[in-house]
Amino acid sequence: MIIFRADGSNKIGAGHIMRCMTIADAFPDKERVLFVTCSEDSVPLINARGYKAVVLKTYEGKEAAEVPIDKELKEFKAVLSENKPSFIMVDSYRVTDSYLVELGKICTVGYIDDVGEHKYPVKLLLNYNAFASYDKLDELYETDTMVLVGPDYVPIRKEFKKAKFEIRDEVRNVLILTGGGDAYGLTGKFVAKFGSVLDSDVTYHVVSGFYADEEALKQAAAGFKNIKLYKNVKNIWNLMSTCDLAISAGGTTVYELMALGIPVVGYTFADNQHPLMNYIARKRVFPTCGDYRDKGDELIEDVATGLKELFDKEKREKISHVEKTIITGSGAENIRDAIKYCAYKNV
Repeated sequence: MIIFRADGSNKIGAGHIMRCMTIADAFPDKERVLFVTCSEDSVPLINARGYKAVVLKTYEGKEAAEVPIDKELKEFKAVLSENKPSFIMVDSYRVTDSYLVELGKICTVGYIDDVGEHKYPVKLLLNYNAFASYDKLDELYETDTMVLVGPDYVPIRKEFKKAKFEIRDEVRNVLILTGGGDAYGLTGKFVAKFGSVLDSDVTYHVVSGFYADEEALKQAAAGFKNIKLYKNVKNIWNLMSTCDLAISAGGTTVYELMALGIPVVGYTFADNQHPLMNYIARKRVFPTCGDYRDKGDELIEDVATGLKELFDKEKREKISHVEKTIITGSGAENIRDAIKYCAYKNV
């Protein structure tokens, strides 16, 4: 059995759980995969993908950030004892070395690291970011840790490789994505901005996060004929491929858009989104507009300006080509193979 330890909430978002589920999808038997999380709120999201979930009672009535992760070890070890996994993949910014060492006494442990500044005591280290330095991480880790670095390991669902996208002459459909949590209410702000463009022939397809306030968004979009709201989109690749442009915060979703070759206008609202967007800006892959926490509602205007510039077909063609040269789309399968090697060879 493979166990994924990941959390999601309105504050955390759904990114950790979503990317772990994409890795899990590469394994053939869903019954041999278990998710362990801190909140009941994440269970419907996990179950909808066909996976079982265990909620740790250590966090009952509390936010994950309020509880040191080592406090869960006694309860988590009981879950491990019952299920006897061959591998644990941990995806949390709250990890400590002592926590990972304790898990490593039970079975092989892997860790998803978005920063690449610390040496974690694990057998498999995954940092799939395009900006990650293999030389730096290879130097940081000993030979007994398998290090997976760079965009060849971006976990992209297999459906994205099958979906077809083409650059059209005119922009008629724009996709707006704000992440799983939307703690700053950006979805509603984008709805208000683009819904008020009454003379536009463009339809804006707004995907709200799993933890977003759906009723509030429906009220915000009421009366706007050019706004379509979505939530819990199961086949997001189909919706993406019907759109001409996308507005997205930094995260795994950006990699999915790039795998399809969909031109993006990017922005951030969390610290962990900065490295990717900084890389995108340095490489001039697509326009980036900064962080909402720094710019406030000025960001919304900057995104609208950046979007308008990409109505030029030649610019969209160039961006699409560059995006597809960066992301291969085989990352989940590559990670799966590495996990199987580590788990069964017990490196």
